This record gives sequence, structure tokens and C-alpha cells, in this order.
Amino acid sequence: MRILGVYLENIRSFRKGLIVFPPRGITVIQGEVGSGKTSILMSIAYAFETPTGGRVEYADAFATPQPRHLLRTGESRGLIRVLVKQGNRLFLLERVLQREGDRVVNSGNAIYVYELLGEGGLQVKPVLKLRLSSGEYIEKLRSLLGLVEKSGRQRPEVFTNIIYSPQFNLTSILELEPSKRREVIEIALGLSRYTDFRANVSKVIDAIGEKVKGVQLELSRLEDTLRSLDKQGLQSRVKKIEEEKARVKRELEKVVSAREKAEKELEDVNNDILKVNSVIQEKRGLISRLQQENRLLRDKINAVKSKLASYTQVLGVSLDNLDEATKKVEEEIRAIQQRELGLRERLNALITREKDVIAEENRLDAEIAMLERRLGEVESDYREKEGIVKKGICPVCGQRIPHEHGLRLLAELREKAAKIKEELEEARRRRGVVREERSRLRSEIDKVQAELVDLSGTKDRVREAEKLLLELKSLMERVAEVASNEEAIKRMQQEVESLEATLREKKEKYASLKNELNRLREAERAMSNRLSELEGELRTLNDQLQKIQVLEEKLKSLRSELNKLVNSREVVKKVADMVDEVSRVLAQETFKFVSESFTTIFTMLAPDKALSIELSKDYEIRFYYATEKGRGLVVLPSGGQQSVASLALRLAVNQALRAISPRLKDSTLLLDEPTIGLSRELVARLRDLLNKLDEEQRAHIVVVTHDTDLLEAGSTRVRLVLREGATQVSYEGELDKNYRAFVESLIEKPP
Repeated sequence: MRILGVYLENIRSFRKGLIVFPPRGITVIQGEVGSGKTSILMSIAYAFETPTGGRVEYADAFATPQPRHLLRTGESRGLIRVLVKQGNRLFLLERVLQREGDRVVNSGNAIYVYELLGEGGLQVKPVLKLRLSSGEYIEKLRSLLGLVEKSGRQRPEVFTNIIYSPQFNLTSILELEPSKRREVIEIALGLSRYTDFRANVSKVIDAIGEKVKGVQLELSRLEDTLRSLDKQGLQSRVKKIEEEKARVKRELEKVVSAREKAEKELEDVNNDILKVNSVIQEKRGLISRLQQENRLLRDKINAVKSKLASYTQVLGVSLDNLDEATKKVEEEIRAIQQRELGLRERLNALITREKDVIAEENRLDAEIAMLERRLGEVESDYREKEGIVKKGICPVCGQRIPHEHGLRLLAELREKAAKIKEELEEARRRRGVVREERSRLRSEIDKVQAELVDLSGTKDRVREAEKLLLELKSLMERVAEVASNEEAIKRMQQEVESLEATLREKKEKYASLKNELNRLREAERAMSNRLSELEGELRTLNDQLQKIQVLEEKLKSLRSELNKLVNSREVVKKVADMVDEVSRVLAQETFKFVSESFTTIFTMLAPDKALSIELSKDYEIRFYYATEKGRGLVVLPSGGQQSVASLALRLAVNQALRAISPRLKDSTLLLDEPTIGLSRELVARLRDLLNKLDEEQRAHIVVVTHDTDLLEAGSTRVRLVLREGATQVSYEGELDKNYRAFVESLIEKPP
């Protein structure tokens, strides 16, 4: 996890600043007191942690800064962005600070994730963009980067003692309680997971034990419940009910069969009644209809004669000879049809001509619209080019031309417009002629249609007379039927009296069958109810037997579960023992690695043969000094010795962290004023040590210092200078221009 850049806006001494760290090697940030060195480290710390509220000690504020410690005085809004590389991905962390009255709050958080493309690593593809609350931001960040320490602490111990230690807390790791120091280092090295696993395993074993007790208690309860249920008695009762059910079902089938037979016979009798009654009603209806027909026939003859009275006078015919009158009416109709045919032919010819005239008018309208549009385009083109020509520029090629050339171009456009106007006037004249002809045709069409309407009325009247004559002729032919209808009426009245006697007999038989059917239905209902009662009782008994079967299955399942739980508990115990052994061996080897690295680093920094140093199992540092009387414990080491020891321990743990953690193999180590309390000789040794770590381990180290003697350790040097109340940034040494431009563009304006 390497830090590649930091962007600060209105943060402490920075109005707007961007610091780029090279992807490898040692970067030294150098500046005088108050030039913004600590502001950079505080901003990085805030990007990785949100400390809880409350009072913060002066020194802790630099390790776990709050928004009020960071926002520049007099500004209402601040912004921090930190670019981190881990594996093949870049993570841009963004935190926004906002002043609200007397408070400064965290008002926004974002995480941008990019995938590096190509071998050069200077192209990215956006993968994820998250907008998060303060609490969500920290949890998501730790999940994405695989950070081991839980969030929510007032002081993140691993970060402030292993990765970054402010100058005011340089020896803080030595001042921790032994158990706390060991916890901090084990969390950093990932060993705490085994301790957590052992605690969780103990809880799991206890939980399995409680579950075993619960299952045993449930087994005992189920066994008592099954003993209280009489399974054999229930099965015997089920058998008896099923036998009775079969008997009732057989009797019910007999009653149903008898009932169905009675219903069929009753239905047949009812159908006979309906048929007889239908015949009676039919004959009565026929009698009434014949009587009514006789009356209506006489009334119709008189009505038709009355209607024909007016027509006979106009046509000059007599009703005494219906055939002659009908012939004269038919001749009149043929004459009217002949005249109507001539009028319709005339009308069709006029309508056809009108359609042609309308089509010609539409064509002329389209032609006029097209000419008007063309004229508008030419006039618009003329006005536009007239303005360009006045400026002495050719409207075609845009080059300067003589005034006469421009006038010729405008003259051509005027001639074109005049020609279009002539064509337009001619088209409008022809459209006027077409419209006059259309008006004349419409007048003739209306006149012919009016004649047709009048002729149609005359024809309708003559046809009505023809229809009445035919109807009168038909009615006169039916007069002979009246006498025949009177004989049929008498005969049908006698038949109705005979059918009524048969109907009375059928109704008596229907009533007798109805009573028998009601008796059978009552017996069927009683048997059906009894059958339902038996089925209900049978369902209840079967439900009880099913319940017993479920309880037996559950009992079997619980016994199987109990065996699994007992076996699982034994397996978990064995796994716990194995993990304990792995944890012990790993802790032993890790301590050995840290102890050896610590001794080597301390010896390189303080090569005093009389002074030796050791680490206890709790990572407590003990100083020994050789005297004439032997080896003795140094009770109160000097400030310089403690600073060197604290630095050596951090570097040793950092080396172990790189060695055993794939995620943190390439992590950045931040050193804040590591030369405080060190002599010039120690500063030179520290410089040599850092160069050796860079050469052997390709470490990524950022050193913040005001000590100019430590500048030579940096392959890249960042200079901070305070000018007019704001920090200015400059670079020296090895920093690729393309890489710097890539980081700056990404961190200043995230895609």
C-alpha cells in the first residue's frame, strides 16, 4: 500500500497544494518550522481514520487530527485527497471539511477506485465510485485495503505506532503497557487473528455445549410426549370408523340410485305436462291468431282503399279494374326511371370534370408554394451576399474581390429573382382561371342534384301507389280464407278440451312422484351428514397419527443432530489445538524475526560495543551496559537512546510486516522528524540505513524533516517554503515528468 500523492485545499498552511511521491525509493520532505510538513502527514492520517469526538491532547491531535485541527483559519470549506496504490489498483480517498458556525464537520466522503492499464502504469480505467457517510467511509476503506485494525478508536494504535509516529510521539511505543504494546504489534503483524480465533473457538465450543443440552432436553420432552399418545388405540379407532364409513357409503349409493331414478321419472312427467300445456297454448294461440287475422284483413282492405283514393285521381285510374290500374302505374315508373338515368349520367360527367379541375388547382397551389419558397431563398441569399460584397469580399470563396465583380454576382441574383416572379404571376393567373371553372361546375352539379331529388320524390310516390295496388290485390285474394278459418277455429276448440283433461291426470301423478323424491332426498342428506361426520373424525385421528409420525421423525432427526453436535465439538477442539500450535510457532518465529531485525538496525544506528539491547516477549526494550563488574541493566536510558530504540523497533516491525503480509509488502513508511534528539553522527547512520533499506528491499519511505543533513537520503526531495501565509511546493531529484503529470491530473480532477 503505497501513497503516491496528496492534494490539500484550505488545509492549515496550504491554500491549494499538491505533493507527488515517486512510486519507489525514498522521498524527503524538507522545510523550516511551520512550512506545512506536519500538515501533509496529518492529512494522510485523517484520510485513513475518523477519530471519535471529545477532548484531544495536544500531541495526539497530530496523530489523530479532527476537522477543526485541519481547516485553514478563516476558510469555510477544505478538501483532502490522498492517492494510494495497492497491487494493480489505485484508490483515491477524498474527505471534505465544512465550517458550520463554531464547529468544523466532515461534510462529504468519497472513494474512487481505478484499475491500472498497460505496462507503463500511466493509464487507468474507473472501476468504482462511492459517496459515503463518515462511518461508512472508514469501514469501506478498511475492507477495500485490508487494514487489520478496527475503526472507532480515539487513537488508532497500529497507525500511530508502526506506520506513522508524529515527532511529539516518537517514543510512544516504548511508553505503552507491555500487554498493549504486544497487542499493537500483533495486530500490525496479523497475529491477532489467531488470538481472536481462539476466543471465538471457545465461544463456539460453549455454544455447541449449550446446544447439546438443548437438544437433549428436547429429546426427553419428545419421548415423554410420544409415550403419552396412544398410537395403537388411535389406529384401532381408525379401522372401526373406516368400516362404518364403507357401510354408510354403500347405503348412500342405493338411496342415490333410487333418488336419481325418481328424478328421471319426475322429469319425464314434467316434460309431458309441459308438452301438453304447450300444445294447448299453441292451439289457443292459433285460434286467437285466426280470429285476429280475419279482423285485420277486413281493416287492411279498407285502409288500403282509403290511401289509394288520392293516387287514383292523379293517375286517372279506377279501383274497379286493378290490373289496368297496375299497368298504368308501371308505365309511369318506367318513364321516371328513364329521365333519372339521363340526369345521373350528366351528374357523373360533371363530378368527373370537377375532380380534374380540383387536381389541377392543387398542382398549381404546390407550384406557387414552391416558387414562393425559391423566391424567398434567392432574396435571402441576395441580402446576405449584398452585405458581404459591401465589405469587398467574395461571397463564394471568401477572398477579397473588386467591387464590380461583386455587383455582377448581385445582378445575377436579381435576374434570377425576377424570372421566378414572372413564373409565379403566370401560375397565379392560371389558378384563377381554374377556380372560376370549378365554381361553374359546382353550380351545375347542385342544379342536377336538385332535379334528381325532385324526380326521386315523384318516383317514390308512384311506387307507393304501385305497392298499395299490389297489396290490395293480395288482400282481395285472401277474402275467401275467412270462411275456412271459422271451421278450423271450432275444430281446435274441441281438441283443447280433450288436452286439458289429459293435463289434469299428469299433474296428479307429478305430485305423487314429488313426495317420494323429497323422502329419498331427506334420507340422502342424513346419510351424507353421517358420512361427513365419519370423515371429519377420521381426519382428526389421521392428523393425530401424522403428528405422531412427525414427532417420531423429529426424534430421529434430533438424535442424529445430537451425534453431529458431539462430533463437531470434538473436531472444533482438535482444530483449536492445531491453531494454538500454529499460533505459538508463528508468534515465536515472528518475534525472532523482529528481535533479530531490531538488534541489527539498532546496532547500525548506535554501534556502541559496550551497549547491548534485547526485546522481551512483550516487545519491551531492555538496555544493558558492559562495565568492569559485568553486564548491567540501564534503568533510565537517555532520550537519544530511546529515540533510536523506538525508531529501530518501528523499522523492524515494518520489515516483518512487509515479509509476512502480501497486502502490505509494498506499504509506505512515514517518518516524522526521525532525527530529533540524534547527533550528527546518528543522522548520518540513519541516512545510510534508509539507503540500505531502499537498495535491499525497494522500500517506499517518506521522511519529513527540517534537518538538511538528511536530505541526501532522498532520491526525491520535496521542498516546502512558506510565502505570504501559504505553503509553496518544489521538487528536486528523481521524479519522472510523465508520472508526475499523471498523478496530478488524476488527483486534481477525478474522472
